Amino acid sequence: MTKPILPVRAGPAIQRCLDSNLFMKVPYDRCDRPQNDRKIGSITSVMLWCRVSGPNGHQPLDTCGHPSQSRTTLRRPFPGRSASLFPSSQLFMKYAFIVACVASACLASAFTLGSVSPAHAQLGGLLARRVSVPEISVAQVRKMQLEHQKQVDSAKKQEMPTPDPAFVLVDARSPEETEVSVIPGAITVKLFEAQQQKFAGTTVIAYCTSGYRSDRYAAKLIDKGIKAKNMKASILGWCAAKLPLETLDRKPTNRVHTYSSQNTVPKIYEAVH
Repeated sequence: MTKPILPVRAGPAIQRCLDSNLFMKVPYDRCDRPQNDRKIGSITSVMLWCRVSGPNGHQPLDTCGHPSQSRTTLRRPFPGRSASLFPSSQLFMKYAFIVACVASACLASAFTLGSVSPAHAQLGGLLARRVSVPEISVAQVRKMQLEHQKQVDSAKKQEMPTPDPAFVLVDARSPEETEVSVIPGAITVKLFEAQQQKFAGTTVIAYCTSGYRSDRYAAKLIDKGIKAKNMKASILGWCAAKLPLETLDRKPTNRVHTYSSQNTVPKIYEAVH
């Protein structure tokens, strides 16, 4: 059996190991050469490169001190430890840890004293979303409203019981916002949760200012087994289509809470923020 020969000068301890045909734990550099003062993390591997003998004697070494054509790797991993840990893996773990810390900090800042702003809700929803929330457009919601109104008018003419809608609009905004106005027929989250049994089997269509908070609320309902959808563009999209608004006591109004002065609505509305 050919004795392993290191491609660099070995220290006394390593040479004794080689002379006795034993393996020992040797740190290595990026060329896999023994290096007495380097460790990768807390894991060290047994990796000794052998010069391979051929018919014409020892083969020449490459720039890293390895045989230029073939080489043999001798490893004996220690119990409970992996055979090797490369610098690329360590670098990946470092960046993964940084990303995890940033994500945790963003979520922690989003939930302060139990209140969630629309901006934080947007970021929190993107990072913490667990379920896929179906979406519905403003035009689709308006069409459903008009179709239900036709059914109600027809039932009244025939003196029949008024049919219940197959959906319920839930405004996921704050009380300060819903006090200004809501989409016709919508109820607040507080009222919906207080009368949840009344709406059993009904599809919940949630909306807010622009769709972020309502998406998060709809995901929460879906987790509970409730059929829910998120209205894209929400009340800003509703106003962009110049559709009617009303107060919680069902009186028509043109006032709308836009949350921020950066959110604009057509001139037919009075923006409140």
